[in-house]
Amino acid sequence: MEISKISLNESVLVGQQVQSIIRVKNTGDTILHGITVLEDKYEGLVYDSFIDTEDKWTYDNTKWTYKYQLNINETAEFIVIFNTTKPGNFTNIIVVSSEETENMTTNNTTSVEPVQPDDPDKPDESKVLKKTCY
Repeated sequence: MEISKISLNESVLVGQQVQSIIRVKNTGDTILHGITVLEDKYEGLVYDSFIDTEDKWTYDNTKWTYKYQLNINETAEFIVIFNTTKPGNFTNIIVVSSEETENMTTNNTTSVEPVQPDDPDKPDESKVLKKTCY
């Protein structure tokens, strides 16, 4: 069994969302059952939601469970979405398990950049007196 986490946006600004594909592949020679994926660590990120276009996964408190068996060479995936709350480089760890295999882990790192303030030399347009001449 293989687990991978692919960032759809590796670098974002604070307040933006991070999206990643979590992909599980059965690389063995037996059908897998009871597959679960756990977000073990995700400091600096706040879980928002996940996208499962084929309705094959359930979610409960940082753990996704695959509803079906995973056949040999078959792949199952979903997209996980996190909100960012502070700048930094954040690595999170994913753990996948099944009834037939030992746990496998992977991780990825997201770079969250601070939001830059506007140019201090540029006047704030909202405070500029505007006059209409006729």
